[in-house]
Amino acid sequence: MLRVRFSAHVLMLFACILIAGCQSENKEAAHSPPPKFVAYDNPRFNFGVDAPDNWEVEIEGAENYEATDSREAIPDSSIRIFVENLPEERVMIIGQLGTLNMPVAAGSPAEEFVTRSGLKATKYTESTADDVMIYYVFDHDQLADEGYNTRGLAVSILMSKKVYDRNKETIEQIVQSIRINK
Repeated sequence: MLRVRFSAHVLMLFACILIAGCQSENKEAAHSPPPKFVAYDNPRFNFGVDAPDNWEVEIEGAENYEATDSREAIPDSSIRIFVENLPEERVMIIGQLGTLNMPVAAGSPAEEFVTRSGLKATKYTESTADDVMIYYVFDHDQLADEGYNTRGLAVSILMSKKVYDRNKETIEQIVQSIRINK
């Protein structure tokens, strides 16, 4: 009788551990955006980003455009986020076959950056009297380690200083949310 109770308790303990382990794996695999944000995914290059639920977002080039007799292949795809729904004020997350280089002027300040998911990037910032241009180029070696070895990933932020200053915190949340979907 004692042996049966012991075995039953061991089985129940094992079942609880197994269920708890499965639940924690599911929590890690699922992504939940913060309140008032929506998660967007690019199925072609398998990356995602969160954007405010009241800003317009476009996903371009998500289809796998192979070259045909009548058209060239399209090597890139993007998620465009229009800040305050203004088409000229945008944050663009770009996936591309091969590596990505951004049009950064020589001598632009560079700083290291890491997203919440652990992706490493170099951030370049340029500005004029009226505009701000910020580029993030993600670490190609890390992307390769994540199984992203034939693709580049970058962010391009182009907008007026006024709009950027009003939305700086939200824009930083957007960039922090970039992830590789597994």
